Amino acid sequence: MQLLTMAVFYSMSRVGFFYGLIYPIGALLSMGTLLNAIRCASGMGSIRWRGTTYRDGEISPEAKAA
Repeated sequence: MQLLTMAVFYSMSRVGFFYGLIYPIGALLSMGTLLNAIRCASGMGSIRWRGTTYRDGEISPEAKAA
């Protein structure tokens, strides 16, 4: 049903149907980005930026020693 709605929308707006086909790929990438952000914000993940690892708002021990 959603693909049919998108097909009608893209045909009415005179946009190539190809964009309707790649929409699910973009939606999956967005969902993955959101889930990764939730994982990092909940403390289950870590963020590495410029050689420093941050976990739970703290700098990792190996980065402090450097």
